[in-house]
Amino acid sequence: MHRSLDLSFNLIRSIRELEDDSPNSPFAYPHLDHLYLIQNKLSKIEGVRHRTGLDYLELGGNRIRVRQIESPRNTDPGHAD
Repeated sequence: MHRSLDLSFNLIRSIRELEDDSPNSPFAYPHLDHLYLIQNKLSKIEGVRHRTGLDYLELGGNRIRVRQIESPRNTDPGHAD
């Protein structure tokens, strides 16, 4: 049996509150295995780090972009690349 939460199409900008999985939290969902966040306004993935039971996370249609971070080049003039 799947335990899913569908928050799609809700103009959500952050799901940071999902980090709070304490017993009294309204966001606990201890058996959540499917989370749908389609077509919101999310710009980063957060709030799901501890959700190790998630089998499926759908984030399509959000504002999440991948940034390529370049490592700093060696600036030592005596060092040849």
